[in-house]
Amino acid sequence: MGEDEAIIADEDLDAIEDLDPEVEVTVEDGEELGASNGEEDVEETSGPTNPAVYKPMIVKILRDLQSPEIKIYSVAAKEFVDLLGSDSGGEVLLEYVKSSPGCAELFESWRAHCGKPGMAYILNLFASVLDHPLGKTRSSGICRNLDNFARTIVGTKLDDIYSELNSQESRRQSAGLRLLASVIKRGMSLASEVAKVFNFKLPVFTKLSGAQRKSSNKGGREKDHRGRRSTRNAFVLFAMSFLEVGNPRLLRWVLQQREMYSGVLQVLGSDDAETVVYILSTLRDKVLIPKSLVPPGLRSVLFGSVSLEQLSYVSGNLEAGVAADIAHEVLVKVCTDPVNGLMPSSTGKGNEKRLFELMKKLKATEAQYHKDLLLAIVKCRPSLCSAYLDDFPYHLEPRPSSLWFAAISLAADIISSVNTDTLIASIESHPHGVKLDELQNILKCITPRAFTRPVINKGLLHPDILVKHGSLRVLLESVKLVGKLTNKIDDIIEGSNLRSIMETPRERMVVQHGLPGLRCFADIDRFLGMDTTSYPHADEQGTVQWVSIKQHIQDEVRVLLPDPQVLVKLLSTPSSRDLRHGKMSLKRGANLTESSFQKLKKLKSESINENIDLVICGVDDELTTDTSENQKKAKFGFTENELEVEKASKMTLSEIWGLNNDNYSMNELRDPEIYLYSKLLDVLTFYLRTMPTSLDSTFDFFKILPADPLNLSLDQQQSLFSLLIEYIGQSPGSRVATRAPELMYRHLQPLISTLVFSEDTDVRDQAYKLARAAMISTGAFDWNLLEVDAWLAFIPGFNVKFPGMAEMFTDWSKVIISFLCDAVSTVGNNLYKHMDNIRQLILEINGHSDMSPDFSALTICILQKCLRILDSDSGTFKLHEKSSISLYVCSTLVLISQMEVGTTILPCLIQLVLAEKFNYSCSNCEGSKESLCEWMPLRNLLLFASNMVDQLSCSSFCPLESTSNASESSFISILENVKEFLRHDHAGGHEGLAVALSSSILCASPDDILKTFPLLIMTSQLLFKSHLQLLSWAFFSDPKFLVNVANQWSDMFFSAFEMIGVNISYDNNDDGDTRSNEDTEFILRSIYTDHVNQTESAAVAFSLLLKQSPFYVLLSGIMSFGSCKLDSSKILGVLQSTRILDLLRVKLFEGPVCMPISYLRCLLFWTRQILSAYRAKPCDVLEELFHLCFTLIEHFLEHLVAKLSDAANSKTLCKSIIAEVQDAIDLVIHHPAITLSFLCPLSVNKKFQRENSIDCVEAFLTSSKQSYHPMDQRVLQFSKKVIDVLTITRNGCSTSNLDYTSIGQILKAPIDLVEKTELLFKEKFEFCVMMRDLGPLLPSFYAFHSLVHLKSSFELLQLVYWMFCKLDNDRSGYVSAYVPAVCVALFIADIALDMLYSNLKQPTTKSQRNQILDLSRSDFDVSSLKNIYYKILDFARFFNLQCADQCLFKIVNSAYKQKLEKPQPAMLPLYMLSLRMIVGCPIKMFLHLFYPASRTKAKTLLHLIEASSVHMSLFGKMFTGIVNNDLSVVDVLNMSGACPVKGEMTIKRGNDILLEDDFVLMLPAALSYLTYNIHEIRKQDFKIFENILAFYSRILLDGFSNWKSYVSGDIFHEVFDDLELKPSVDFSQLFSSSLLEKAVLLLQYAFVLNRVSIGTLQRLKIFDSIYPHSYVSDEMLDGELKSLTLLLLMNP
Repeated sequence: MGEDEAIIADEDLDAIEDLDPEVEVTVEDGEELGASNGEEDVEETSGPTNPAVYKPMIVKILRDLQSPEIKIYSVAAKEFVDLLGSDSGGEVLLEYVKSSPGCAELFESWRAHCGKPGMAYILNLFASVLDHPLGKTRSSGICRNLDNFARTIVGTKLDDIYSELNSQESRRQSAGLRLLASVIKRGMSLASEVAKVFNFKLPVFTKLSGAQRKSSNKGGREKDHRGRRSTRNAFVLFAMSFLEVGNPRLLRWVLQQREMYSGVLQVLGSDDAETVVYILSTLRDKVLIPKSLVPPGLRSVLFGSVSLEQLSYVSGNLEAGVAADIAHEVLVKVCTDPVNGLMPSSTGKGNEKRLFELMKKLKATEAQYHKDLLLAIVKCRPSLCSAYLDDFPYHLEPRPSSLWFAAISLAADIISSVNTDTLIASIESHPHGVKLDELQNILKCITPRAFTRPVINKGLLHPDILVKHGSLRVLLESVKLVGKLTNKIDDIIEGSNLRSIMETPRERMVVQHGLPGLRCFADIDRFLGMDTTSYPHADEQGTVQWVSIKQHIQDEVRVLLPDPQVLVKLLSTPSSRDLRHGKMSLKRGANLTESSFQKLKKLKSESINENIDLVICGVDDELTTDTSENQKKAKFGFTENELEVEKASKMTLSEIWGLNNDNYSMNELRDPEIYLYSKLLDVLTFYLRTMPTSLDSTFDFFKILPADPLNLSLDQQQSLFSLLIEYIGQSPGSRVATRAPELMYRHLQPLISTLVFSEDTDVRDQAYKLARAAMISTGAFDWNLLEVDAWLAFIPGFNVKFPGMAEMFTDWSKVIISFLCDAVSTVGNNLYKHMDNIRQLILEINGHSDMSPDFSALTICILQKCLRILDSDSGTFKLHEKSSISLYVCSTLVLISQMEVGTTILPCLIQLVLAEKFNYSCSNCEGSKESLCEWMPLRNLLLFASNMVDQLSCSSFCPLESTSNASESSFISILENVKEFLRHDHAGGHEGLAVALSSSILCASPDDILKTFPLLIMTSQLLFKSHLQLLSWAFFSDPKFLVNVANQWSDMFFSAFEMIGVNISYDNNDDGDTRSNEDTEFILRSIYTDHVNQTESAAVAFSLLLKQSPFYVLLSGIMSFGSCKLDSSKILGVLQSTRILDLLRVKLFEGPVCMPISYLRCLLFWTRQILSAYRAKPCDVLEELFHLCFTLIEHFLEHLVAKLSDAANSKTLCKSIIAEVQDAIDLVIHHPAITLSFLCPLSVNKKFQRENSIDCVEAFLTSSKQSYHPMDQRVLQFSKKVIDVLTITRNGCSTSNLDYTSIGQILKAPIDLVEKTELLFKEKFEFCVMMRDLGPLLPSFYAFHSLVHLKSSFELLQLVYWMFCKLDNDRSGYVSAYVPAVCVALFIADIALDMLYSNLKQPTTKSQRNQILDLSRSDFDVSSLKNIYYKILDFARFFNLQCADQCLFKIVNSAYKQKLEKPQPAMLPLYMLSLRMIVGCPIKMFLHLFYPASRTKAKTLLHLIEASSVHMSLFGKMFTGIVNNDLSVVDVLNMSGACPVKGEMTIKRGNDILLEDDFVLMLPAALSYLTYNIHEIRKQDFKIFENILAFYSRILLDGFSNWKSYVSGDIFHEVFDDLELKPSVDFSQLFSSSLLEKAVLLLQYAFVLNRVSIGTLQRLKIFDSIYPHSYVSDEMLDGELKSLTLLLLMNP
């Protein structure tokens, strides 16, 4: 070292670094270099754009870098760095590297200043050069140069860098690390070289991370801290640069340097936010991703305990901002994802100890991120949850402290975060039985150890309301968790029970058929597509284990949680009683007084000064209040302190219950007492759900049901009704209650009131379930829910689409509700008395009382009660109230009567009760009851019942004569007064006017309503608007309401139906309100205008009435069109339009989910009535009404099946939907409207054309279809579709939650229908055989043929065998009558054989539709198949029937196909049986196939000889004899007389071309015989072959001489019905299997045998004779037809 290079102290270096050099250095061109740093430097250096401008600057800087003066070369280095960092830095770097590719000047400066204090500036310069973005891009042209430059540094200068790192000077150490980082960032190759050669074990290296301990003395601590922090950024940059490269191999290697990355993460909490974000984002994006391929063990090492603690410190820092966010994100990934090595999984042990230590260090009550992390860990690992709650770090002894509130809220959140799936998985992880310790861990997750029963009881009974809330929150989450866990266990148990033992097809076939060897191939079900592996045996041991686990959990929880009596005691407190009766204010808690506020303030001050080990905060800041804000809020006489108390209590309650601090959540907490009461009800609900026996007979929860539940808050209503539903034992998806109290019906009135008047949909649904259960509790309904629904459906407001009824209807509804509840109570209190009354009435009707009615005792009781009210003159009920009661009772009884199936008991009783009240002899007399408004509904009811009792075929469509005289009532004057009121003011606000009008409507006669209907409907629309549907009951009380309107106001009527548009539903309330307002304004404007506008506005109002009317009344009104006397074309136009159908489709599914099944009964009732009326007098209107009803029935079942498919993934929904589907299917299939179409179809007066139907299934089917009426065909096709859909659903239930057994139960009714159809067919067949007339069989055959594919092949064969036996018993008779019956049997045999042998062809892909009927129901023996085969052969021989020949062909073809295609092992017994039948076929069958010949026989003969070598030889002998006119063989075979006369088998030369055609049909068989024996031909047999070929060549050449007419004849016509097109199949193969190709091939053989050679010219000559030149062009000759000539005539 020279004298001028004295050592410079650190202070001097600091001065140099901080110096703002203003030294002017003049370069060769005299320009000033300028400042070396700052903005001015950037501006000056970024000015030039020409690279040559920078060359002088670079030259000067490089020269100064060689200077021995530290001030000169340090300034030069900084200038170069600043220049590279400017906007023109890329151009400077590019100019320098191009001028000096090896950067020798920089290496020279390194050599000159190596080891000196200013070396840091040189290293920073090197780092800037290597780190410049332009130098890293390949397109720059200097990337490779700089890579070599960096590689040289790593290879030759690493020792110099070590010296800098060991220099103990932070500036030099940082510069060395930054240089290495810049080298690493240049790419994978350089990073790998650095990682390979760098010594990570340098003693000083780990100290550079800044993680060392501080020195003991103060000065030393400050200096050491300064050094640590100054090198940390460079150390972090160096360490993270390896990760930024992102190469998986490099990552796995470099992450093993534990000390380096421990140094990065272990002091992360002391770093600035920018550094933290850089470190954690790099880890997140490069390491914690699947692409990194870093193993879990290495990731676990990376995140040690100290690192996790530092990360938690950052995430818990409220001022960290983005750093806290990313720290939380990384922590959640590391701690919850098993791939990171900490969270245990099925494939890795993890490190629960480290996670648990972290959980204990988290400040979950202070930092939200800590709480979220804790809950995320708990959710993933129940064992960690149990350990944390077992060692809960906070006191849970109830006390009104903010610390306690925070702790209790945390405990509740932890319990609520437990994942029940992980709990179940932890139990299932013990295949040999769960241990008691594991169950104890689960119980620890349910409640903390410190939160014992006494502690909970103390908290629940604490005088402070907030403490009660906290204790109740934890209790609620605990019972919720128990409920979820037991539900999961129940699902597992249920799933095990569903996998019950099923009788497999292999077992059934073994028992039924008894075929030898069938037991060896018992896996036939697998090939039939009925593999039972989807239904294994139930794991009984596992089921018992799960039951015991569930019982153990319930027993332990019952001990840990408070006794239910404590909760019941809370319900019995005075404040709770006040809440139940709605006596407390719902706006402000009265118990939060000034003393409570002082207590809260004291708690806040105490919590701040408390000095405890655990820092628990967060609540206190929320409890602080702003005085100015409270002053702004103080109003309405409330003091500032009261407002602050309310705000503080809301904040605390919000924290306890985990609610958001939004307006909605705050509104829920307006009154702590109310909210506590609703949550207390929720807790009791879960108690009943999870531990039902703990509250048995201890408390009647209906005692807490107030007289008017609507006075409660919405939360209380929802909680109360949920509790009551659980109390009665009605589980989700169930339709009935299992624990309903016996006297529950006494609480019916508040339940129905809530059902009708509540505006909340959930509350209405719950009230509906409870109301049904209450009515069932009387014992009168025998679980007939449909009747219960009927009594509820006609209550005004029950099915109002817009919640919240208008006030004018409230009294109307209350009268009906009170009347119904009184009648229900009467029946419930005296059930046996009323049941005995019904028996006495039935005895009076029928003379015996052993009939069991399908309706309840309420029907007659309420009818008699209604009569007493109408007869009473006490004045208790007003006239309109009497009318409304009468209308309600009659409408409901009509609906119940329509829902009855196959009985008229109820109409008989109604007729008996009402007959004595009406005197028919003076029905038109003035003052009779029939003319009184309140008695009119009863009169209509009596007429309806009388028509049903008298079984009038068209009763429902006969017009009823009006018995009322012209009314002189006040209705018309009231309507005029209403009109005058509306003239002077708008309708809004006239509630009294609306009440008066509605009462008048109820009391008006039908004639008055009809006379003023346009004005009435317009006025009603103005007054009632969206509640117009409530008046529809009054309008439609007259059965002929629509008919009468159509007769008297036809223009308005048809215009209204035209106005029913596509957008029928009012689901969009905004659009609905807009349309309603527009219609109202239009009606109001036109009500006083001319007749035309009034008609249009009345039509608008009437269309709105139709849209708002319920389905039942609308359907009844439309059905009255059957008796309308108007022009049928107009009625047909209305019925055939889609508007009315779309309207009914929408209405069909409105209201509660239970109503559609009642509507379905109504549709079936009207369908039957229409059919009865149509039988008596057919007409087009009735036919259209029938199609309308049936379209709705089809739509209903399609909707139901779609719901079943949608619910396949939900077990709860599946239960209810399956029950609903089963009810619907049973109802439809067994209803007379359906069965009559099968058993007694409509007559079409078609005669059976016997001569056209014999031996042709198509013709016979056509005749059968023509004999079936189109209406009956609609029923038949509908039934077929339903069965097909349900069968497909059953076959696919193994892939969903659908219960296979339940779907089988649904199919029971369709199975009965198919069997009834078969039984009817057998009866008709036997009758027709006996009467020798097949005409009556046609409809039954068509019906059975439509459903025949739903039978199994064995059952059909059994039917065929029975038919053959019946025919054998009646062989004597007329052949003309006998043969058609044989053909019918053969038609069914043909179908059965198709089904049977399709299994042989494709058993694995066979459709399972024909498996709808269990094989176990059939006792068919497969050995009987041989007897059927012989019977078919006999019929074929005696009657020469084509259908018999077709059956024979299918039997032979099955064996032939299986010989070509190797049979499935499971089908081998059936194949062997078929083969034995064919091989052992009698000679008579063989002779039958020869004569008379047919196409079917020829194919049968071909397949027979190819399947059996014995028959091949026999065929050769017979055919050779026939060709040679040697019939000795035939004579021998014909000894039994089976063959015709000998002379008929010879060929007759001359004009008998028919016999030649017969031989052409047998040509494929002859060719097969020739090819079969071609290789074994003997010399003595050569003459035989020559004769056969010569014989056929003469026939073919004679025919081919007339080529066009010959080959286009029927004999060469091919049918490819069973063709399976495949992309790889050439269509030329189709020709190769045709008769024409075989004929050409046989000619080729003949030519070859005779050594005939035909040249090309001869072939063309032959071709020209077939296709002359005038027929085709020369171009065609040269192309396609020439190729065809070669194909036909060339040798193969």
